[in-house]
Amino acid sequence: MRCLLHQHVDAPPVAAFQALPLFPSADSAAVGDGGATPLAPPGPGTHFREFRLVAGRRVEVEQRVVEFDPPRLCVLEFRARGLLGRTIYRLTPDIAGTLVELEYAAAAETWLARWRSLRELLGGRRAVRDALAGELRAVRSRAEASARRDGALGSGASPRRSGDGG
Repeated sequence: MRCLLHQHVDAPPVAAFQALPLFPSADSAAVGDGGATPLAPPGPGTHFREFRLVAGRRVEVEQRVVEFDPPRLCVLEFRARGLLGRTIYRLTPDIAGTLVELEYAAAAETWLARWRSLRELLGGRRAVRDALAGELRAVRSRAEASARRDGALGSGASPRRSGDGG
C-alpha cells in the first residue's frame, strides 16, 4: 500500500518540522543492546519502539530513523504486525509557509499480514489514508499555533486551508 499526501502549513519549516509526529511519546523507549532505554535525541540509526492504537487495537511498532535532516526531511522505517514500511516527511519552504509532503508505503512480511492487507484493500485503505490526512491536519494546526505564539505569522495572517492532496 502506498499513499502520498500534501498539506500547506502557514508556518516556517522549523515550526512545521517540530509539529510532526516523528518520534514516540514519553512512554516509549529506544531499543538498545541492554533493552529499553530512554529515548535520546534522534538521528540516523536511532531505533525506538512504542505502542499505538491501530484499528482499535494496541499494536507494538518498532521504528528506525533512516535519514534525518531537519527541518527538511525525516525518513522512518517501521515494522508492526507483520508489515514492513517507510514513512517519509519532506518539507519545502514556499512564499506563504511550508509544504509538508507525507509519503507512506507498507508491504506484508508474513502470510497473516498479507491476509490482513487483502482485507484492507477491500475497505481499510481509505481508513489509512484518512488517518494520515488527519495526521497532516493536526501538524498544520500545531505548527500554525506555534508560529502565531512565536510571532512568525503576521498579526493579520489567517491560516489558508488546503486539501489533503495526493
